[in-house]
Amino acid sequence: MKNKKLKLAIIGFTSCKGCQFVILDLGKQFFNLLKEDFELVEMSLYEDNLDKEQYDLTIVEGSIVTKKDQIKIKEVRAKTKILIALGACACLGGVPEIKNYRSKNKLLKKVYRNIKGIDNPKIKPIHEFVKIDFSIPGCPPNNQEILEFLKQIRMGKIPKIEKRPVCFDCSLATTSKCFLKKGQMCLGPITITGCAAICPENNYPCEGCRGPLLDEAKDNVKNIFRLFKGREKQKDIELLLEKYGIRDDVGK
Repeated sequence: MKNKKLKLAIIGFTSCKGCQFVILDLGKQFFNLLKEDFELVEMSLYEDNLDKEQYDLTIVEGSIVTKKDQIKIKEVRAKTKILIALGACACLGGVPEIKNYRSKNKLLKKVYRNIKGIDNPKIKPIHEFVKIDFSIPGCPPNNQEILEFLKQIRMGKIPKIEKRPVCFDCSLATTSKCFLKKGQMCLGPITITGCAAICPENNYPCEGCRGPLLDEAKDNVKNIFRLFKGREKQKDIELLLEKYGIRDDVGK
């Protein structure tokens, strides 16, 4: 007898929706998975109302930027058995977290004529609001990694992300050249791999969108910032760490 399909929801908060598009970019691979193993009961890219039924698995992307969002993510958590945070915004705070390091009220006055009643709380990763069962980082995330996660969960297995730095993948590439050796800032030594070093492969340094390796790379964290401070302005280092929301994580 064939196993019953799992009810899958894909819910987005404030974001560019890029995480949902990379899922759709899987094309037949994703739709074949739906045909065989999952029933897509919710996807906020085309509909933004929570269904009344319970979900077996929910993928959440985007940042929690309002108090209304904070309430909604708790409702989502209560409705689902397994909750996956997808992408840098959900896992780290992402680009919206940049405002945590700025004078928000001062900026609001430049944008809005009347700032009274504007809902503008501090941006935090989703795991700060609810329990997350799994995280798939990246900006955008690797859609093959998403596909593998779904397959593993469907088989009742616990998917894992290898705790290795981006430099591991970079060293396997035939065209990449080390940015640190060239005197440029690169977060490859302290960033979780899984992206196939796509940025260094395309002549762009790693900016840490998959989040930092902390426990596994404490010495790397110390050494890379010692190196940066000898070469770069403190403000430039802070801006790099703020881009995807890792400044608080690495304690800089």
